[in-house]
Amino acid sequence: MSVYNFKKINSAEYAGKSASLKLADVPLTQCPFYGEWQENIGSQVFRFLILEGDDITGLAQAIKFNVSLGKNYIYIPHGPIMLKTPTDTFLSEFQNFVLSDIVDKSTFFVRFDIFEAGASGENNLDINLPGNFYKLPYSEYGGDFQQKFERVIGLGPKEEDLRFSLHRTAKYLINKSTRHGIEISFISGPDIMTYLDDFCRLMSQTAGRDRFSLHSKKYYEAIFNDMARVGGERGFLTVGKKLNKVVLTNLNIIHGQTVTFLFGGADETYLDDGLSYLAQWESVKKAKKDGHKIYSFGAVVPPGKDLIFKGYVGWKGLTSFKDKFGGRVLEYGNVYDIIVESFWYRLFSAKRRLRLWKKRIFRFK
Repeated sequence: MSVYNFKKINSAEYAGKSASLKLADVPLTQCPFYGEWQENIGSQVFRFLILEGDDITGLAQAIKFNVSLGKNYIYIPHGPIMLKTPTDTFLSEFQNFVLSDIVDKSTFFVRFDIFEAGASGENNLDINLPGNFYKLPYSEYGGDFQQKFERVIGLGPKEEDLRFSLHRTAKYLINKSTRHGIEISFISGPDIMTYLDDFCRLMSQTAGRDRFSLHSKKYYEAIFNDMARVGGERGFLTVGKKLNKVVLTNLNIIHGQTVTFLFGGADETYLDDGLSYLAQWESVKKAKKDGHKIYSFGAVVPPGKDLIFKGYVGWKGLTSFKDKFGGRVLEYGNVYDIIVESFWYRLFSAKRRLRLWKKRIFRFK
């Protein structure tokens, strides 16, 4: 006998249910607006509820990603969101729903990592994995999917206590940046569109310097359009200027009680001025002043884990930067794949492993 029922819903219903459940700190990738961003660049998004009887015990939005040769995979980033600890039958029942209602003839796997919001107790999902499930080992994690770990700080303490927790290097560079004339401002609402070109220019520079992949300009434009339309409720752009030249832009998104630093770029000419430290510190202070509870710096690699998480080897410098602001490391759940077509899945995985090992061997040089 089935424990769970699954019900597909549309975007408006998903937004309504998300609001009615009053989930304060769900992952950004399961917020309604994130699915709308994906749709605005042409991706197909599926949304569904998970029910036990008449009670909602979970919900999720899943995104279809097209790859070469007409194939695709489905990804549920940091989801499904579960309001109760899933039972031993969840994975098999979830798989039946996905295979019958979500995938199509070109789908070769489905990836997800359950986020337990308010659930109590440990789940036992790993004990009896269905035969076509694969739990990703840590060595296969990488920056091409959502992060396993992120650094967050609570904004409850007084500002002077937050400053006290900063590493001395961060304090020095914050002061240096101020002395060198870096000016920080915050932009939201329609005015944000003025900075789209600067944002893309600085992102491109930073990606070339740090060797990470960019989203399309269409995707960034979709986010900026949404922020321009919604206003400050969606987030703000942190802008750094020197002598009236835009030398830094950081995109910060608000979801629930959290402000998340999502994307950012800086002009390498001015990095020695410490502008990145000043921009993050001023953003933290703004988030606290505006009444938010958490500030997230985004993805990191925990200390001692860089040898295990081979796909994150290029993030050591970024992690070191974020660690200097204090706080704690938040860990997300394990990642599981439902293998629909084993040949294509093995081919995709082999190519991805090769890419991760190249990063490990050459260290992006």
